Amino acid sequence: MIILSEAMIKLIARKDALDPNRLGLISGAYPAVTPVDVRAIADSVIRFTASQALIDNVNSTEGGIVVRDALPDKDLLDGSATAIASRDWRQPVTGNYTTATGAPASAVIVYQTGRNSDNDRKTMTVWAFRNVGSGPNREGAILTINSLIARRTDVRLIDILQVQQLETMPDQTLYLITPWLFRRSDNANFLVVPNARVPVSSSKFDQIEWKIKIAESLGSNVAG
Repeated sequence: MIILSEAMIKLIARKDALDPNRLGLISGAYPAVTPVDVRAIADSVIRFTASQALIDNVNSTEGGIVVRDALPDKDLLDGSATAIASRDWRQPVTGNYTTATGAPASAVIVYQTGRNSDNDRKTMTVWAFRNVGSGPNREGAILTINSLIARRTDVRLIDILQVQQLETMPDQTLYLITPWLFRRSDNANFLVVPNARVPVSSSKFDQIEWKIKIAESLGSNVAG
């Protein structure tokens, strides 16, 4: 027979009455997902992103909205707010990380959005991260960062995601419990924290595909 303390009984009662939808933020990634889960997450992200685009008057009708995957050269700027020429997913866009402390103070901006990336013509939702820098037969760890930081402009901190588990996840993909939604004209600011495991060298960079859904007017980039 298990006898619960008064404090534990109170905690259980409060837990049972809690509505997770009313929490300020549920951070982090799902510990495990199935193909059905992924489809459900993607469907929800598409609908939220398109709905925000309509609210933001990106276009006035559902038929005038296209939802597509983000492209680095079309939708993002580099850490210096400069246009990206390559369509490769690579962080940093050029060069390599020059720190190896693993500390938040070493955070590096890898992507931004702004007028030069036409953020005034679209909405975007970051919903997953996939490591595309290694194949299935790799023998050692590949990632050279420990976490990702999302901010709105360069001030408001939205979320922090621990990504060291990325390489051991199925399909090397992390799906956010709460995707990061950026409204029309929001200036997104994404940073990474280089880890302390990999020494500073020309090979200290990552190849992570940022799974982002973009909602924009049909015909802006693709016409269907």
